[in-house]
Amino acid sequence: MVGKQIKGRMVISGRKFIRDRAAGRDLDKAIAGLGAEAREMMTTRLSPSAWYSTAAADEVLRACAEALGEDPRSFARDLGWTAAYDTAGAIGRTFVSLFGSPARMAKYIGTAREQIYDSGTTTATYDEAGGRVQIEVRGWLGHTEHGCLNMLGLLDRYANLMRASASVEVAQTRCLSRGNDACVFELRFR
Repeated sequence: MVGKQIKGRMVISGRKFIRDRAAGRDLDKAIAGLGAEAREMMTTRLSPSAWYSTAAADEVLRACAEALGEDPRSFARDLGWTAAYDTAGAIGRTFVSLFGSPARMAKYIGTAREQIYDSGTTTATYDEAGGRVQIEVRGWLGHTEHGCLNMLGLLDRYANLMRASASVEVAQTRCLSRGNDACVFELRFR
């Protein structure tokens, strides 16, 4: 299944997000209805360094969002926003706040993304005059619409953690799930 996997640390953060979002509401029926691999993501001990199926992660996300009466697309973006904060840890958040900049984001986002997904080539550019970072992902074999929205949430959170930005607008301008040849994200810093 190489090329269609997500890192365990993100799956663990996603599971925590789902349980927190449920806030005591019962998800047992939704979890019981999942396929075996997806059900294991919600019921067994996960390894932060292991790789897990993006299709199974997407199945968990959709089923739990629907069970909670939420739009899966918004749920996916919110999950990315929360996962970015959780997985960075206190030290990581401090470093992003102190040293994060649009130029560094463009320089290191490809390496960071490779720590989350096991396929795809990420390129990024920074237009300093326009205050814009454009990130393009090609060859993302395990791509799902919700995984892409999750990444949009991650980018949004990291950009908002940067002290260098007074405000930021984040958008997904192209997506494989819409028939485009790549997923493209644009961040505009002010």
